[in-house]
Amino acid sequence: MESGREVIAQDEGAETAMMASFRTARRTLAGHEAMAMVRKGQVCGIGSRDMKAQAACIAGLFQITA
Repeated sequence: MESGREVIAQDEGAETAMMASFRTARRTLAGHEAMAMVRKGQVCGIGSRDMKAQAACIAGLFQITA
């Protein structure tokens, strides 16, 4: 039989894990939305069909080489 403290500790652990998964999901969705905006040409003043310019824009945002 579990003590009250063990049950509370388990509940806190589950709550922490759930909040972490919500944070991850929120960041993932934000990233998808940002990429959709780039593809639509809403970011960096780039046309929606200019793939090279989109790649360069993303590279610039993340400071990587395209």
